[in-house]
Amino acid sequence: MSWKTEYLQILQLNEEPPSLSYLRTLIRRHIFTFPFENLTKLVHRDEHRWIDPAFAHPSLFLRRYKKLHGGGTCYTLNSNFFMLLRELGFSGHLLRPGDGHMAMIIWHPSKEQQPLYVDVGTMAPFFGPVLFNGSRRLIPSFAGEQVLFLPVNGQGRYVYLKVHGNKVMERKWEFSLYDSQSLESFLPYLKASYSDSSSFMQQIRCHRWFPEERKGYLLLNDTFINRSGKGTRLERKLRGTRDIKRCLLHDMKFPFLVSLVDEAVDSLAARDIDYKAK
Repeated sequence: MSWKTEYLQILQLNEEPPSLSYLRTLIRRHIFTFPFENLTKLVHRDEHRWIDPAFAHPSLFLRRYKKLHGGGTCYTLNSNFFMLLRELGFSGHLLRPGDGHMAMIIWHPSKEQQPLYVDVGTMAPFFGPVLFNGSRRLIPSFAGEQVLFLPVNGQGRYVYLKVHGNKVMERKWEFSLYDSQSLESFLPYLKASYSDSSSFMQQIRCHRWFPEERKGYLLLNDTFINRSGKGTRLERKLRGTRDIKRCLLHDMKFPFLVSLVDEAVDSLAARDIDYKAK
């Protein structure tokens, strides 16, 4: 079986000709299926010499998912999804919008030179491709938070803003839609993400989107957060690793990830990091 066939089987999708609706379906199935998580990162850092072997390697990525329900952070999730899209006949390029983050531009399958911003490796609620046409693009509010892409300084340049209510909370990045990046250009950023100072090496994090239900679950250290598209945000304190495992098993439905919890906590403790103090 080819990795493309296996990938689609895991997503529970059939292969179709490239189209905007098919791209939207692929994105929604991907963010539902593969978690944004750092447990695999914490556990395998030293074993893999700070380079995730599943980066841009669909066969290993899928094997790890089937064994551990592992997903990854932006590099692993977006690199493999990009390779799937290319294999399915979509065209585009990788993008580094800022801070070493990986996203991608996919060209509209039926509208020539119409760029679509795609990101399946983020905490932001990108439930579909973002169509850029030179005007501001506001992503629909989710739990009171929005993402705003504001055109600046010439054709194809945008600023990525995080908005809460009517207030800009963070000016994250300025980038060009046409700044094509190679997979190799991300390797220094990937390696840096394994350093002790990286946020993903100082916490326990797992996120799962439920796009059809417009909700998202976040496990962050000893807190479980339930966010909905209606604006609600419910938090529950977890009392140790047993509660974390129950959360992964019963709420997020990732039973195989449970096996990594103790090792992830030990990895933090070995560097004098108490996840409960975060």
